[in-house]
Amino acid sequence: MPRTDPRPQMRRGALVQCPQCGAEKWRALSELKRGYQYCSWRCYWLAREALTFDRLRGLKRCAMCSKWKPLDAFPHANNRKAIGSHGRQAYCSPCNLKKSNEWTLKNPEAKKRHRSQFYWRDAEKHRAKKRELSPQQRAEKNAKTRAWRKANMGKVLAWNKLRIHRKRAAGDGPDRWDLGWLICHQDARCTYCKEMLPDRKHLDHKTPISRGGLNELENMQWLCPTCNMKKGAKTHEEYSEALARERSGVLI
Repeated sequence: MPRTDPRPQMRRGALVQCPQCGAEKWRALSELKRGYQYCSWRCYWLAREALTFDRLRGLKRCAMCSKWKPLDAFPHANNRKAIGSHGRQAYCSPCNLKKSNEWTLKNPEAKKRHRSQFYWRDAEKHRAKKRELSPQQRAEKNAKTRAWRKANMGKVLAWNKLRIHRKRAAGDGPDRWDLGWLICHQDARCTYCKEMLPDRKHLDHKTPISRGGLNELENMQWLCPTCNMKKGAKTHEEYSEALARERSGVLI
């Protein structure tokens, strides 16, 4: 349809110079009101990238401490955002650890569930890693334990005294023939993880002595060290329910 307005057709806008590449591009009045400055999306994303990443020096800016650091100072990002962030997270390693610790203090139960789910995704791998501690790592772990016991000697003595009294109240335990029968009854496997019992297996009470259990054969079971340490002072029923929830991924 021909134009019927007698007024001449005028373009309302202006030439705007791109702050990234310096090219000039005509911008309409509506685009000027919206604040469009760049000539293309490529220049826009390059300008945004320059705020957090320096290609020439290979540096990246931490989103928390605002310091420029090498890429090696940033943990790897394992998600789709890594494509636009050069495969690195937005926070450097110290800031990432600080932020994680703050979140853990605010959400202890959620952190506990996350650790449990991470462990059960590949439980055998984590068990093997614990068994394959280097002599230096084992020495460091034992040194920390000894330092804590030395700094809390009152607690250690009280616990030992209480343990002795409870052990006496539980009565005499079964003989070695009954314990051997118990190994055969379990097919020489751990009650919980169903793995073969190692040489240094643990004899566990289904109902702990600290909670009124007795040294009777019906109240005993053979466990691997890992399962026994994880069971702690729980009863057999309590730990079995917790284990079923962890393996099914149900969060309660």
